[in-house]
Amino acid sequence: HSGLADVAGVSMVSTNSLFPEPQELPFWSHIPLNFALMDERTLAGLSQRAMSGLEGIQATMLPGSDCVVPDLDPNPFQCGWGYHWQSIVCEGSRYLPWLTEQVCALGGRLRRVSRLTSLEQLSCPEGDLREVDVDLVVNAAGLGSLELLPDPEVVPIRGQVVRVEAPWVKQAYFYEPYYIIPNRDTVVLGGTGQKGDFNLAVSQDDKRRILDGCCRLLPSLRGARVMADWVGLRPGRTSLRLELQREGVRLGGGSSGSPGGGGRVVPVVHNYGHGGAGLTLAWGCAGDVVRLIVEEGLIE
Repeated sequence: HSGLADVAGVSMVSTNSLFPEPQELPFWSHIPLNFALMDERTLAGLSQRAMSGLEGIQATMLPGSDCVVPDLDPNPFQCGWGYHWQSIVCEGSRYLPWLTEQVCALGGRLRRVSRLTSLEQLSCPEGDLREVDVDLVVNAAGLGSLELLPDPEVVPIRGQVVRVEAPWVKQAYFYEPYYIIPNRDTVVLGGTGQKGDFNLAVSQDDKRRILDGCCRLLPSLRGARVMADWVGLRPGRTSLRLELQREGVRLGGGSSGSPGGGGRVVPVVHNYGHGGAGLTLAWGCAGDVVRLIVEEGLIE
């Protein structure tokens, strides 16, 4: 609701979570505004809308796209149960540049170096931490922690989405594994969650499944123009790692910073393994990082 909402890419969006049959209420149901179970009339309306949009359709090409959706299932998704709630959408393409500006305004310095294979390489000439009095390292390298530490529990979770132009879509919809999320300029259609897959190429099969599923859920999307495809790797892990390692990394020990090479050992706070919930968990995890640092006596 602040004046920063637009530049930071943050907005409130009405959200519909749909299921074929009743589920347990989510543990967070007491947190969002206006959380309510859908009544039978609402569910029937969603199913009827889906059915009406599918009648007589066997194959479709979305304008601006070379992706044909063949042999559509004539049956809509069974919306037998669901809930409606107010969610906050945070668009990373706007939010991360804004957040970077806040860091710089507070005196933070950003430096891009070549790919590191260990934390000790922060002491190499390119890392340029040899002459700096470093008190602490925070490792928020995400998927990079697989090789950086190394941590064998880290795993990529491949996600693919399609962005379409559909300004008439004002609400978000979720029906596992599909989702429809309106952004400011486009609507995001997803998605995939392929664990252990490093492939960053766009899969046409995944694209067809996403378009087919999302159009079955919201048939008006068949009039949307495809704007872009996107693939990313979520930084998955068996569980989120957020902890302080007192004997973390040796810095300033010569060119390599390797153990036994002099220098000094500084603690490391690890904060990675958030999967697809990075923006959701960011502020809470950042608060825990600060708490650990305060408890260690490194800052007041």
